[in-house]
Amino acid sequence: MNDPKKSQYASVSYPFPVEEPPVIYCPLCGSPTFDQAEGGDMVINPCQHLAFVFLGRPSGFIYQSKDFQSKTLEKDLKDVTTKEMKGFIETLGYDNRLLALEVTYGDMGDAENWYIDVYGFDYNTYC
Repeated sequence: MNDPKKSQYASVSYPFPVEEPPVIYCPLCGSPTFDQAEGGDMVINPCQHLAFVFLGRPSGFIYQSKDFQSKTLEKDLKDVTTKEMKGFIETLGYDNRLLALEVTYGDMGDAENWYIDVYGFDYNTYC
């Protein structure tokens, strides 16, 4: 059984080549985390449940909700990596109300072109 005092962390790997970050949907409301803008660029589309998006390429948080920002005021986010993400999230005080989805994707032919992104969803934010 999962510890109710720890944020939940799930890992998903795409078993086929994906060159662009896949669009992840909110498990609470079904909204996509990204939309395609004119010209084909992907733009962040945060629903009220999205706490953060951390892209491994380039490395860093590209989206942070206000609540996530307040929980990380005293933290140095520049040094956070995907390898440390699970432990980092557990220090933020979300308890089991946060679900972090770690998504691995890349090019099947080139091991150097695999990426890990992490999406955080706050289950304490109601619809």
